[in-house]
Parts: sequence; structure tokens; C-alpha cells
Amino acid sequence: MPHHNAAPARKGSSPVPRKLPGVLVATSDLPSLFICDSGEAITVTAAAGDEKGPPTCKLAGYTGGLMRPRGWGQNVVIDLATLRLTGQVIPLLRDHDTQRIVGHSTAVTNDGRKVDVLGTVSGVGGDAHEVKETSRQGFPWQSSVGVDLTEAKTTFIAEGQKLSANGRNFKGPFHFVQHGLLRETSFVVFGGDPKTSATVKAVAQPQGRDEMNFDKWLQALGFDVATLTDDQKKTLKASFDQEQAAAETALPGRKKKGEKTPTSVKAKRQDDDEDEDEDDDEQAHPTSRHRRRGVQASADDDDALTAQRKTLAADVNRVAGIRELCAQFENPTFKVQNATVLLEAHAIEQGWDLAKTELECRRESRPAAPAAHGKSKDDGISLQAMEGAIILTAGGQIDQVLRSRGDVQAPTWMTRPVNDENRQRVMEASHRFSDMTMMDVARECARMDGTLKAFGRKDILEAAFSGSTLTKIFTSSINARVLARFEQIGDSTMGWCGEAEHADFKVNDVIGLKRGAQGMKKLPRGGTAGDATFEDKGEGYRVHRYAEKYEIDEQDMIDDRMDLFKSIPDDISEQAARLRPDLVYAILLSNPAMADGTAIFHTNRGNVGTSKALDETNLKAAFGTFRTRTENGVTLDLQPTHLVTAADLEFTADGLINSVETRGSSGAGPTKNTLAKKVREVLSDGRIDNGVTDPNSGATVAGNATAWFIFCDRQPVVEVAYLRGTGRAPRIRRYTLDKGKYGIGWDCSMDVGAKGIRSTGYKATN
Repeated sequence: MPHHNAAPARKGSSPVPRKLPGVLVATSDLPSLFICDSGEAITVTAAAGDEKGPPTCKLAGYTGGLMRPRGWGQNVVIDLATLRLTGQVIPLLRDHDTQRIVGHSTAVTNDGRKVDVLGTVSGVGGDAHEVKETSRQGFPWQSSVGVDLTEAKTTFIAEGQKLSANGRNFKGPFHFVQHGLLRETSFVVFGGDPKTSATVKAVAQPQGRDEMNFDKWLQALGFDVATLTDDQKKTLKASFDQEQAAAETALPGRKKKGEKTPTSVKAKRQDDDEDEDEDDDEQAHPTSRHRRRGVQASADDDDALTAQRKTLAADVNRVAGIRELCAQFENPTFKVQNATVLLEAHAIEQGWDLAKTELECRRESRPAAPAAHGKSKDDGISLQAMEGAIILTAGGQIDQVLRSRGDVQAPTWMTRPVNDENRQRVMEASHRFSDMTMMDVARECARMDGTLKAFGRKDILEAAFSGSTLTKIFTSSINARVLARFEQIGDSTMGWCGEAEHADFKVNDVIGLKRGAQGMKKLPRGGTAGDATFEDKGEGYRVHRYAEKYEIDEQDMIDDRMDLFKSIPDDISEQAARLRPDLVYAILLSNPAMADGTAIFHTNRGNVGTSKALDETNLKAAFGTFRTRTENGVTLDLQPTHLVTAADLEFTADGLINSVETRGSSGAGPTKNTLAKKVREVLSDGRIDNGVTDPNSGATVAGNATAWFIFCDRQPVVEVAYLRGTGRAPRIRRYTLDKGKYGIGWDCSMDVGAKGIRSTGYKATN
């Protein structure tokens, strides 16, 4: 029983042969998605009636002939008799890109000779809109089908071998694809099938000659009339009638029914009669005559089509060039009648060439001048330049790259790379204005705000403090100085303390897992994992806020106290940076009791040594004790990572850990320093020597110049917590003085807390 999509058989050949005269090719050796560019023109028709519905379209997906798809290297023929369909509804795309949806099909037909697709432009994106609008203007869209080869069979037909398929005869070399799966059809600008890239118009036969009838037409194309079914004949007859109708309109001198023949046409036909012998020869070769008709009728049309394609190709290249240029300049925007639009879209719409587009891209991408936030009318001093000038006057540096932390916002220009063009201009202007007095700054700020009415010192200060510019400049300068100094101040507690962030100021508990001698237990097949056990008591602590405020008033401005812009941010940075180590060393030196009632360092825990001077023998013994620590019968196997000592022991510790060799008094025995690099870092802090004032309680904790500690960063003894969202940095808020006082104030706060949460360290004193 014939396949319902079987192709018409050619004379002297059967439908698709079962045994192919070629070599089977592994599908994995070929592209997984076969793109067959048919090149057929697409017809897009607006919705009927009120035209509110989406337009419909008709696509000739595949003509059944030879293709030359990209990436294959040879021609390809798809076997329509075995081509599978995913359904009547398949995607309609742009250029086979699944992200560029145009619409969907409503019907897919495969008559064994070609594949036709009826569809709807149902997409709502830019590609669907482009197809609708360009089709309305007569743009000649073409179609291309996407065939999946995952389960397909591909056979290579060698040169000289013949094969009949799709109602045609083919001669190798080419790839023959069977059992492909039609996945989608796409709108493309240029198709890949040279035989169907333009419609061929036939020239009508002048009077006195035999018209080509349907049977001769079939024979000329190589079909066996006797083997065609009624449905196949009906389909082919429709194509024949369409071609003949095109031929009627293609010949200017063709007489319509009931129309008299003009004299000029009769004379022309007399000249044509002289060529009857040539026409008789053509009767014996109808295929040749049929082809020459198309050439005669479409010569002028081909020239026009070629010119149209060249124009279209040039425009495609122009659009591609514009998109590439705009991408290089990070897609700049463009002002058109007070509206901001994408420069790329405007350039494409207005038909700009690449030179004009690049010029406008460069103009729109130029960095803003230093006066972007505002400037005085006299000499153009910018806000940014005055910020930099104040930093320089205070002894700061403006060539550092800063990053904002929490509420402390660095000036935007100082977060840019040092070689940034805009930043270079700001820094140059900052150096020029670095000799400005505080009254100069106040006067310029008052001018920018438009509040300056008189030129007395009191009037200038009153006007400057009533505006926002002066406050902004002073605050930005202090923020920049605080950020730079805060990150420069060293902290000996970094690396071996745990860190956390709390959402609020409430008490947070740190509860760990309770270790057992066995740890994880073996889980039998089909069994259920046992529950982990947590400690009964956790270490609770919370974040506290520590704060101070600073002010610059009218007297400071008159006295030109520019030094305050150095001392205030330096003091803020020092106070904020000191909080964490003060809290941590207050815990280590006071050695408070933990939730279980025992101190962090206690003989019962085996983590404390007395009368242990820092030397090679005691340090090796301490490392051994540290490595063999147990908890609930479990060996913790802690690797010492940090040795922290009093400042008096700094050089002793450095010699013990970082020396390559050791020398005894006799000079005998091994000289290798076996303690070398046993810890990652050696740190020291004077707080251990002198003691520290606990920021939390205000109590003074005594120090010990012989104390030294061993820690493992995997099991930190002390945890430091910050309030979430503060950037682990000081917070600065500005305010304006009132109640008869002129000036600016800042309150600085730091939200931090610390707690001893484990006893996994080691402490020794002499």
C-alpha cells in the first residue's frame, strides 16, 4: 500500500529505492540540526475584515531538490517519502533562532514532491513586527526549514551514481537524508536553493504554434504519466496552470481573448514566422524550449531582482555594522526631540552610514566634564574638584581607588580607575584648587546653590549652610578620607577569628553539634539516618552600637581650620578600626567563663600552660598538645595556623617559626629548624602586653608580656559579628547645626560585637 506522502514516480524508476547505491554515514558525523535553505518566496497576507487578527503567511518550505546547506560540504536531498512531522503546528522563527519567534504554522503539507506551510504571524516581539511591516512594504522574504537528524539515516551517493526521489532523478555526489524530523520553518533574507530563488515566467506560444499541453509538460520534467495517481496529477496540474498563467502575462504582445491584433504585432509575427524551422526543432526538445521561454520572459526581471538583492545585501551589511559599532560603545542613547532613544535604532531607521554612526557614538560616549553636578558661573569649579581639593589640603591622596562600604559612600569619581579620562580631569582641577580656604569653598557652594545675596563672611556662611552643596562636599571628602584610612589600619585579629553578620541587635546563640566518639554511623540498606545531636547550651551574644560625633562650626570656618578635614576622618577611622581588636583581646585576656561554667582557657580543658616561656621546647610541646586535643572522646586533629604573642615576644616568635636552621651551643646535631612554617602566620599585639579597656563593659583588663596563644582558623575561639548591611565599616551621618549655630556635624557609629565561642585554642604564660 503506497505511503500517503509518496512522491510521484519518474519514468523508468521506482519510488524511493529500498537499497541505496551509496555509503551509510553516521549521523553523529554530521550537524545535529540540518538547515535546508529552500529560498522560496513567502506570501504574507493581512487578516481579513477589520484586520485586528494576526497576518497569515504561506511558506514553500522545501522543493524536493538539491540543497547546499552550511557545514555539510556537499549537496543534500531530503527524502520527502520518509520525512516525519512533529505535527501541524510548528514554530515559525527568524534565521532558525529559537529566541526570535515570528509565529506558528496552522497546516503543513507534504505531497511527496514539496513541503508547504501555512501559518500565522502570531509573535509579539521585534522580529514578528519586522516581518509584518516589511511584508506590508513588499519585502521578498524567503523560507528555510529546520530538520532534526537525531534519528535520521544519511547515505552518501557517490559521484556518477543515480537515485530517484521526490519525483525527480538525481546524480551524485550528494547526501541522501531519510527519516528526518521537520522541527521548524524560518523566515530568511536569502535562501540557498538556486532553482527556487526567483519565480520563472514562461513565454506564451505565438499564434500558429502548438501550445505545450499538460502531458508534454510532464514528459519534459521527466514524469511517467501512466504511474501518477489522480491526487498527484491534480497537484501537478495546478502547478502547470499557474505557470501557463504567468506565461500569458509575461509576453507583452500576447493577444487576450476577443482582442484584435494590432498591425505592429502582426508585422512582428511575420518576422517570427521566419524562425519556424527553429521552432520545429524546439518541438522535439520541449524541455529546452521551456527553459528558453523562462530566460526570454524574465531577463529584465532578473536584472531588477539582482539589483534589488544587491541593495538589500548592502542594507543588511549596514545594519550589522551599526549594531557592531553600538555594541563597542556600550549601546549609547541619543536625544531626539527631548526624548531619549537608542542610538542604534535611530541610526537604522534614519539610514545612517557607518561613518555617521561612529561619529555620533563617539560624541554620546564622551565622559562628562568634572562639572557634571554643577558649577559656579565665574570659573567653573566643579563639586568633584572641590572634593578632591579638600582631601589634598587635609594631607590625603586622590589617586587611590576606593570602594563604598555600607553607608560610607566614596565619591563616585574616586571609585573609577585612576587612568579614567574623567577622573584625570577631576584630579588635575583638584590640584589647581588645593589652596582654597574654607571661606572660598563656602562662597563657591553658595553660588552653586543660588543662595548668595551678599559678600560678607557672615552672609556667605549663612548662605552656604542653608544650601546642600557645602554639606555634600564636606561629607564626601570626609567619607573618602575615612574609607582610605580605615582600610590602611592593620588588625592583628584578622584571619584567626570567626566572623558573622546579625540581622538585628538581639542576642544570637551559637550552638554547635555535639561530637560523639563514632561520628557518622553506618547506614544499612533500607535504613534511616540517625539524628544529629546539638549541644545543650550555646554561647549567646549580640551586636552593640558604638558612636561619637564631630562638628565644624562658624568659628572653624572663619579660622580656616582645614586641618579638621584631616583630624576628624583620621580620628573616626582610628576609633572604628580599634573596636574589633579591643573586643577580641579583652576576651582573651579576661578569659571569661563559657556557657558550661568553665573558662575558655582552663587546666580542665587541657589548653593552658603556666611557666611556659616561648622557646623551642615549650612551643613543640604546645603544638603536640594542640594536635591531640579531644572532645567527647573525639580527636579534633587541629592544625595550628596562627601564633599570636605579646609585642615583647614578636622577634622570638619570628625566629622560632621562620628560621631555616637552629644552632645549639655546642654546634653538634641536626641544624634543620623543625618548627619552620608550622603555622601560617605569626602575629603580635601590644594590647597583650599592656592590657586593654573592654569597649563592652568599660573595664580595664590587665595584660601579660609573656603570654602567647595558638589558634586554628578552622575552629576559631572568638567570633566577631557585625550588623548586616553596614559593610563591616563605620557609618557616618551628617546633620546641620541649629538653634543659632551655623555649622555641620557628623555622627559616626560602628555596629560590632564579639564572643568567645570555643575552647579550641591554647594559651601559655611564663
